[in-house]
Formats: sequence, C-alpha cells, structure tokens
Amino acid sequence: MKKNLLLLILAAQINFAQNTFPPTGPVGIGTSTPNSSVLLDVNGKAIFRSLLYANDIMGGNGGDIRIGPNTGGNASTLFFVGGVNPTEIMRVHYNGNVGIGTSLPSAKLDVSGGIISSVSNPLGGYIKLKNPSKTVSGTASEWTIFNMTGNYGNSLQFWAYDDLDCANGGMCSNRFTIMDNGNVGIGTNSPTANLEINAPAITGAETLLKLRVSDAPQDYIRIGNGTNSSAQFLPNLVGYRTSDVRPSLYLTASTETATDTGNDALMVFDSRTSAAAIITRPLFSWDSYGNRKMVLNANGSLGIGTTATGNHKLAVEGSIGAREIKVQATGWSDFVFKKEYTLPTLEEVEKHIAEKGHLENIPNEEEVLKNGINLGEMNAKLLQKIEELTLYVIEQNKRLDKVEKENNDLRNLIESHHEK
Repeated sequence: MKKNLLLLILAAQINFAQNTFPPTGPVGIGTSTPNSSVLLDVNGKAIFRSLLYANDIMGGNGGDIRIGPNTGGNASTLFFVGGVNPTEIMRVHYNGNVGIGTSLPSAKLDVSGGIISSVSNPLGGYIKLKNPSKTVSGTASEWTIFNMTGNYGNSLQFWAYDDLDCANGGMCSNRFTIMDNGNVGIGTNSPTANLEINAPAITGAETLLKLRVSDAPQDYIRIGNGTNSSAQFLPNLVGYRTSDVRPSLYLTASTETATDTGNDALMVFDSRTSAAAIITRPLFSWDSYGNRKMVLNANGSLGIGTTATGNHKLAVEGSIGAREIKVQATGWSDFVFKKEYTLPTLEEVEKHIAEKGHLENIPNEEEVLKNGINLGEMNAKLLQKIEELTLYVIEQNKRLDKVEKENNDLRNLIESHHEK
C-alpha cells in the first residue's frame, strides 16, 4: 500500500545525529537504518505545530488520520476521517472525550449509533460498568451485562461484584436475567415463568414484590415471606393502607353480563394437595393477629369462635341472632292424634316423673348439658308432649262437662223435690 505523508510545518528535535534522506525509499531521522516498510522512520521525539495528515490509510477509500488543532479552537484534537467523500468518523477531543459518529462528544465515550461486543464463549459479549468509590464489602463496585449461553442458559444477565470479587469470596451474583424465550428472572439465572423472583436469604421476612402509587406512598400491596425462620417460605399477600379507613385489600372476581350464566362460581378458593382433596387439615381460617376467629374444616364443617366442630356442620361458641331459623325436619309428632296411638295415663306420667325426674322421651338435664339438643328433634318431642297435653285437656273437659251435667240434673231434682 502506497502511503503519502504531507507535513505542513515540521520542527523536529532529534536525539541522535544519524539522518538518512535517500532519493528513494524510507527517510530516517535519528536513525541511519530506517525501516524499509515505511516512508519515514523517526527515532526520537517530534513536534507538529499544525495538522499532520496520514492519507489513503483505507487503501484507496480516501481515509485520513488528522492530528492538529480543532477548527473551532487551538486545542489539539485527533480526527479519523474516511469514505470516498471524506466524513469524520471519530475524534479524540482535547478534553479526553471520544466521539464516534459525533463531533461534540459530551462524555468520555459518546457514540451516535450502535455498539457491538462480540465474544464467542459461554459468557459472550459484555458491557462492564464500574464505580471505584463503592469500596465497602457487599456493595457493587462493578456491574457487568453478559449475553450468555452454555451452562448459564441462553440469556442476557446482569451480574454484580464488589471489590473482593468472586475468587476472594466477595459479591459475585446474578441479579437480573432475561431469557431468550422472554422469561424474566430476578435473583435467578434460569427463570421458568414469565416472571420469577428469588429473594436472597436474609434475617427476618423477605419481601419479593412491593407496589405503591406516588400520590399515596404510605399505602402498598406486598408479596413476601411470612415466616421469620430460615430455609422456609410462607407466601404472604399484604394490603397495607393508612390514608383512610376503607378496606386495605380487595379480592375481586369480575365478569360481564353476557357471561353471568351457569353454575360455576365466579371466585373459587381451593385448598388441596397436588393431586387430591384435603382430608385432615382445616381448609381455611379467618384470624386476627394469630387469634383464630373462624375455621372451615376439610369435612365442610364451619366453626365460629371455636375450632372443635364435632359432628356438626356449624359450631358456634356464643349466641346466634337471627330473624328466622328454618329446620328441615325428618318427621313430626302428629302421630299422637291418630287412633292407634296409645296415650299414657296421667298416672303413668306421674309415676315416670316420680321415678326419673323428667318427662318420658325428653332428655334430662345431665344429658342436655353434656350433649346439647337437636333443635328439630327436640321441637318434635316438645310438640308431642303439647299434643298429649291437648288430649288430656280434651279428656278432662269431657269429664267436666259430664260432671257439670250430672250436677245440673241433681240440682233440678232437688229443686223439684222442695217445690212439692
């Protein structure tokens, strides 16, 4: 490649006496044996007080290297110019800023266009960002972005390092990963979902995600670890609100009028094993700071104020207030009014009371205190006694009517006798 060197003003101080100026071939300044592969071989220092051009370095494409004062001032700037119609490609500004594609670099490296880092190994091309002022152990003095493959997975990964670095047991951790398939991982380099977060182990409860709005920074929703124990994870969803007294958390299932049909529930709470229904443990509970207020058991029984529901579908520790209670009965006591029913005599009733201390077929106090009562069954038994009592009253009324008639007859007889 032929090289032409134009020196507009050259003042050179040579530390050696040997100079060579042959009519053809390389020129030597400070050397009598200039390198044959160049046209000028300088052994020593040279001062250029104007522009230095190295023309045609692009091999016929019009490329230049220009060293000299900036056209807008008197500070030295290094220009790289190329192309058939020469255009500035890069400059090293006098203040140390380097501009690629721009003539006014505003940073140590200012690029107008793309940057490519290409490395063919598992780490791949990378960009390294350093902050030497972060010297405390555990603070990331260096962040590196890798385009990884191999054992790291096909991904873009952000790694953090402190001054101790990996080999000395310092910070050396993946913080953020974007897989080639679009999965995003925070704290994991192999996310298996669109977003997977792996919080580092800390003392106390970890927070995985926290969301808030700028005009109510005191309110938030948080997803975290609800246990303070190590090597355990208890998923915890917290809605926190202090801006007013409205609810702190809403769980809403929504649909449209057109799909408000069928028998499927709009919201489902499902407690289960991975492949079967829960048999032993409670399904759901409603607590207040660890104090259990209500529990739904695996057999479908609900305990309010108690966790012991026994054989009951609803167990309440306390009173129940209701406008109406309807009991689905399996039978009733109208059999008392049927002709084949044998009504106990009052003597028999009196004898049972004297011997047992309660009505027949009615539980005594001890049984009621121990086992409670079945509301439907007890109402039927009480109705039976009411109906029996009604029959006794009817029978007594008949007897009274008979006695009254006999008394009237006797009175009429006496009065008739006195009149005679």
